[in-house]
Amino acid sequence: MRRPIIEGARVRAVAAVAVSVGLSLMFVATLGGLHCEAAADLAETAVEVIEHPVLLRVVDHKGIQVAEVHYNNEVVFRLRADFGGYDVASRGEIVRRRLAAFSDNQLAPADLHVLNWGDYAAVAAKGDIIVTVDPVTAAHNGVDPATLALRWVNNLRLCLGTTEIRSLAVQEGLASWYGPGFHGRTTASGETYNQYGLTAAHRGLPFGSMVLVTNLVNGRSVVVRINDRGPYPVVSGQRVFSENRIIDLSRGAAEVIDLIGPGVQPVRIRVINVGLEVVQVLAPD
Repeated sequence: MRRPIIEGARVRAVAAVAVSVGLSLMFVATLGGLHCEAAADLAETAVEVIEHPVLLRVVDHKGIQVAEVHYNNEVVFRLRADFGGYDVASRGEIVRRRLAAFSDNQLAPADLHVLNWGDYAAVAAKGDIIVTVDPVTAAHNGVDPATLALRWVNNLRLCLGTTEIRSLAVQEGLASWYGPGFHGRTTASGETYNQYGLTAAHRGLPFGSMVLVTNLVNGRSVVVRINDRGPYPVVSGQRVFSENRIIDLSRGAAEVIDLIGPGVQPVRIRVINVGLEVVQVLAPD
């Protein structure tokens, strides 16, 4: 059997034989609450990990190559299709390197979020993509790419010792964005506003809440953190709440969903985690 590709961890082969169905099921049983598929049909080489929490296994699943990315000995991502000009094994290695880099720099649960472009989505940390969710892999799991990306975020969160984030509420209305005139100023939460970050102003959600914002015109989505109050138009020289806009995005978030040019467009916002932590804890470095 061809040896699986394992990068980023020093390993030694225990036996170059296919793992039996019983062992595969025992391995899956250790995954606890993770959103992972049954691994009874996966053939792989048994290995012993010596160091580093991130590793890659490329296995054969019913004649199809599957790249499994492990974090802290748990499967967090399974890639099942070529995408973006890379085959499955190459994609797996790229993802392993990205996740290892974040891990080496103390990956925190609050850094993780979902980016969505409709046909595909991504798991990101502080705006930088870790793994892209292709439509084939999403379809295999019976969900859309953004939903699978949220599952993968939760896989990582569980491995990092915290709880899952779930969809809590949905609201539709108009979104706008604000930037240059407010960059560097203090937000209602006490943070310094960074127009290039993935944040937003909302009238009532607790600071630190994570919200999935989907542009209803083009289907693009972005996850933002609430750190300010608004939207506020200027009426007769005074700031009052806008009656027809439900969220005011940072410039960085607006760029992701192509809102810069139009300025205002209809969106759906889905609360995936209500902020319960002190905003300074969630603020980026």
